[in-house]
Amino acid sequence: MLASYTIKSQLVAVKIIKKKKKTDYHDIEMEATILRLGHTCPFLSRAYAIFQTESLVLFILEYARGGTLHKLIKRHRYMNSQEAQFYSAELVLGLKYLHKYGIIHRDLEPRNILLDEEGHVQIADFGFAQARKFDSKACHGFWRTFHTNSSADWWSFGVVVYEMATGKLPFSPNGTFQEQLDNITNTEPYYPETLTPEFRDFIQQLLRRR
Repeated sequence: MLASYTIKSQLVAVKIIKKKKKTDYHDIEMEATILRLGHTCPFLSRAYAIFQTESLVLFILEYARGGTLHKLIKRHRYMNSQEAQFYSAELVLGLKYLHKYGIIHRDLEPRNILLDEEGHVQIADFGFAQARKFDSKACHGFWRTFHTNSSADWWSFGVVVYEMATGKLPFSPNGTFQEQLDNITNTEPYYPETLTPEFRDFIQQLLRRR
């Protein structure tokens, strides 16, 4: 939802989380901590303030006037290589910054990538993020073991880049989970001739099975 933040005299986005008995407050604390990193990296969503009541946690976030990357792709159907490379470069910087602090996003997709009013990307929605280690000065320091490494983010990034360049997903999302997994494991994405050889190779490296 949108709101007016009087301290900043501007529109802000408000993310509201309802507290429940099964709510993992460690995850909420971690998301709040990650959002503080946005103040030191322009390619991450940032929080201006965080409040809580007996029943709610409220994140006061920068309002991304450009909408989401998902809406941009749908509006233009697909991007030319130059446009896709521009957004890809900014996403690389954002992901590297997260990984520098041991943070794995784990849910990178166009809907979770915001655009500011100048069209620059902001990686957002850290509800599924996991962290191995936070820098004690930047993030107030706490540890957590995770079962996913950074390669998961880079593979997801490859899917995002493919979708930007073609307007489609590289693998069919239909069927059961096992059918989708088999499709990813046993099929190769279609690469249109409009892609430059260099950009095609870049995407193939990201989606390479390891």
